[in-house]
Parts: sequence; structure tokens; C-alpha cells
Amino acid sequence: MAQGDAWGKNEWEGLLLRAAAWVRGKMEPAGLLALRDAVPGGLDRKGVGGHRRDAPSAGGAAHGGAQEDRAEPLIAAFADWFKAPAMAGEEPAVRAALAHYHILSQRPLSSGYGPAARLVETALLDAAGYRPGSRLTAEFYLGRFTEYEARAPVHPALRPDGGGQGDDPTPFVAFCLDGVACGVRQVGERVAEALRRGVLERH
Repeated sequence: MAQGDAWGKNEWEGLLLRAAAWVRGKMEPAGLLALRDAVPGGLDRKGVGGHRRDAPSAGGAAHGGAQEDRAEPLIAAFADWFKAPAMAGEEPAVRAALAHYHILSQRPLSSGYGPAARLVETALLDAAGYRPGSRLTAEFYLGRFTEYEARAPVHPALRPDGGGQGDDPTPFVAFCLDGVACGVRQVGERVAEALRRGVLERH
């Protein structure tokens, strides 16, 4: 994740450890809410995740007037679905993208869900062996901010009309997978460049 001026490496790693503990555990709503509240700000043009120092807004006019007490049942429903046996067979990068999608869909409740969603995605990718490429996905999102926002979901229960069918997550998941592929590719290119320089320095 692009850390910006506000977040140092130690802060980012500490938050990532909390996200990893949440996905390894029972994924209880309180854990995600605590993670969300620990990362002020949302996705804006200052950067992807953790760049703003203002507190996460919740339930204001800018967020559809949603009530914070709606968060826990939505998180619990997501966790039950995510931990179901049917999800176990999904490709890990797809599972991570789906987690990102469903947590991000709760942003009408609080701007803090954006950073929390990206932390959870990174933790899941790390656990699946995608590190260090997983750490570069948010740079991909930042570089394609408009596309990220265009594909970002809103939970049906949090829409102004109060219902409707859920969005098709496929475009957003495909976008996230492009980010993972870009991160892995960048790591490979950096390793190749380091090896090339090492060879040239010896000769």
C-alpha cells in the first residue's frame, strides 16, 4: 500500500497484523470495526488508504444518512458467507478481491471501510503467498483512481432506495486481479533489475 506522508512503515505493518489476525480468527464484527476506526480517512486523491488524518465519517449526509448500528449485521453476514465451505475452493486472489468488494460496499456507513477493505485484501494475499506483490496493489488502485471509484460497490441495504439486487462483483474483482498481477510483475522486474546491476558491478 502506498503509505504517504502520514503513515510510516511501522504503523502500516501494525495495522496489517491486525487485519491478518481478523481474517485468521472468527471475523467478528467488532474486530473489523476496530480496524476501520484505527485507519482514519478513505480513498481520495491524497492517496489510497490511511493518508488522511480526519476521523472516519459515519452516517452523515455525505454517506446516505446510514446508521452505524447497521454495520454489525452486515459484517456478520459477510463473514458467514466468506467462511462457508463453498468459498474455500476459490482461488485465493479471487477470495481476497471478493472480501475487498464486500467490505468496501459498506462505505456509506463510514469512509474508514475503504482502507479496512484494502488491509484485509492485503492480509489475505499475504497469507496465500502473494507477498511482496500484494503490497503494491494499492499503488495500482491509486494510479487508476477513477476506475477504482467507478467499480466500487454500494451494499444494496445501504442504497437510498433501501434495496434492489446486488451489483455484479465481476468487474471489480477483475480490476483487483489486474492489481495483483501488476504487483507481482513489478516485483519480478525489480528483482531482475537488481540482479542485472549486481552482475554489472562484478564485471
